Parts: sequence; C-alpha cells; structure tokens
Amino acid sequence: SSAGGNIGVALCDLVESMAAGVMVVEVSSFQLETTQEFHPRISAILNITPDHLDRHKTMEEYARIKARIFARQTQEDYLVLNYEDARVRAFASQAPATVAFFSCERKLHPGIFIDNGQIVIDWQGEQRVVASLSGLRLRGKHNLENILCAVGVAWMAGVRSSDIQRSLDSFAGVRHRLEEVAQLDGVVYINDSKGTNPDSTVKALEAFEQPIVLIAGGRAKGGSYAEVGQKIVERVKELVLVGEARSTIREAVLARGMKSDHIHEAPDFRAAVYQASNLAKPGDVVLLSPACASWDMFPSYEHRGDLFCQIVAEIIADTPQSI
Repeated sequence: SSAGGNIGVALCDLVESMAAGVMVVEVSSFQLETTQEFHPRISAILNITPDHLDRHKTMEEYARIKARIFARQTQEDYLVLNYEDARVRAFASQAPATVAFFSCERKLHPGIFIDNGQIVIDWQGEQRVVASLSGLRLRGKHNLENILCAVGVAWMAGVRSSDIQRSLDSFAGVRHRLEEVAQLDGVVYINDSKGTNPDSTVKALEAFEQPIVLIAGGRAKGGSYAEVGQKIVERVKELVLVGEARSTIREAVLARGMKSDHIHEAPDFRAAVYQASNLAKPGDVVLLSPACASWDMFPSYEHRGDLFCQIVAEIIADTPQSI
C-alpha cells in the first residue's frame, strides 16, 4: 500500500510504481475538476469551507467539483461523510455509494461517533468499540474529525480494530499541520504552514488554550476574513502580518476590535518570525498559521514551513542557554 496525491507524491507516480495494492490518495478540487474515470473504492469528505474561490468563484461550484470524488462510485463502494457539515451531509442524497456518517458531536445510528472517550462504530445493526482516544497525540477538534473520518475509511476497508488503535496511539501528526517545532524559554513554536485558508487558521487557533502570537499573511485565495478576524481578536495576544494579504487581515481584525498596538507588520518572512519570537513570553505559543497561500513568497506551503523551522532553530542556537 502507498499514500500520495495532493500530499506530495503524485498519483500518476504511484500508479506507475505499483503493480497491485491499495492506494490512499488525497485529491484536490483542482484534480477533481478534470477527472473522467476516477472511481475510488472508498471516498471521504471532511468539510466544505471557503477555499480556492479565486479559481472556482462560488461555494456552489466548489462543492460541485468536490462531489466529483464519488460521481463514479456504485452501491458496492463506500462514502464517508461529516454529519456536522451541512454541505457535506447533503451529498448523501446525491451519492450512488453506501454512505457512512461520522460525528464528534452526537451519536449516530448508523455511523461513527465518540462515546465516553471511545470511538464507536454502529454499522449493520451492531455497535463496536473500535479504539480509545486516551492516547491521542493530536490537538484540536478538527483532528478529532480527521480521526473519525480515517477510522471510518479504515473500517470500511476491513482494517482490524487493534491495528486502528495502534496507529492512533503512534501517530504524532504530519509536517506543517500543527507541528510542534520546538520549545524555548517556556514558549512553544508551532508550524501550521498548511493553514492556507481562513477556516484552517480558525481551527488552529481553537486548538490552543495558551496565549498566542500569530504569524499570518501571504496570498489570499478569494475567501472572507471575517470569521478568522473574529477568532484572532478572541484568541491572539499579538498578531504579526506579512505578505500580500496583510492589509486585508489588518482591516478584518481592526473592524472586530483588535487594538492597533497589538498588530505588527514585518517586511519579510524571516523578520516576521523573529518579531513573533521577541513578542512571546513564557507560556505563549508562537503559531505560524497564515490563513493564506504561500505563493507570494514561496513555491509552496512546505517551503514556507521548512523556513519557519529553520529560523526557529537559528533563534534557539543564538539564545544563551542557562546552566
């Protein structure tokens, strides 16, 4: 088995290198836009939130393209959907596949849900505890949704509950998604460079209880900054802005009551990281979650995240260590 697609390994490369087996693939709306014969055995949709509207123009068009993931499935296939997202829930009435819902807010019969710290699957008239959440190493409600979705996909694929539990216990997350980079003098540095749209940054901000120094900005992709602006006002003590969209984000947070002396603009990315580090106090989180694409300054979000990690390492190396 192999994993690839939009996460970094091209699907065509996987197909050419595998004579047989199972492929787990993340497929973007850009890729789905031109598919003709794509037919997954199991497909899944986590949410539909504003993204890539600079290309797709409307949420209706964006959702229509996302729905192409299940267009060629049959009743013998499975479609795993987030019950708590209204747009995603509505896909069930369009889908030719057998639908399995998941929810981290309610019990579903049938479906995948959380009950007393256990992941439960109610399916084909039976309830079964598949895994415990006690050993989880991931932050945030959105990661609970990710986990329930992944458990649903694995279960429909015939993966044993013991293997699911072992994977949950050992999985520490992936690069550039709420990745803990380092701790220095009581400050935690988090790389969430994959936060390339406002909704992703909202979820990142909700994952922490500590005071946050946020680094945001880059190239906007056509969505509104109203919701993330409000979340920044609620959760962020100091905001460092960089990139093309910095004025747009500044306007969004000022309109929602953030004081201008807590908003800082940096001339470039390196300066932004150093400024955020200087603003942070023990007990704070320095969070890179840009709410923007990286293309005004970097070839990809991976390059942006890698540079953040490199600069943090430089800051640590330059900091005198107490004995």
